[in-house]
Amino acid sequence: EKGNGAEMKNQLELQQKESELWGTQREVELVNQLGRAKKDAAQFKQDAEDGLPLMRELDRNLRSARTERDNIKSQLSALRAQMPQEQDETEHSAVVKELQVALKSIQNEHD
Repeated sequence: EKGNGAEMKNQLELQQKESELWGTQREVELVNQLGRAKKDAAQFKQDAEDGLPLMRELDRNLRSARTERDNIKSQLSALRAQMPQEQDETEHSAVVKELQVALKSIQNEHD
């Protein structure tokens, strides 16, 4: 029985040492994870600080592009409003020219 008791004691000690070792390994793993998380957080913070001016510049550029787009739309609307008048004037000129040609033709026939 003494052999069994000593063996059990050795097994318990071995299990305890394995548990301590596993705990130590787990602690090291957690410390490493924490270190990586801190490093990542610092990088994210730096990226955010770097990104803020970029976002402001993009916002300014977007506002400028929208303003330019709105100006172009206004100009296009004005041009479209003028087009029917110009077409009418062009058609009118063409009709006038045709009438002038016809008039000359008639005049030439009478001469």
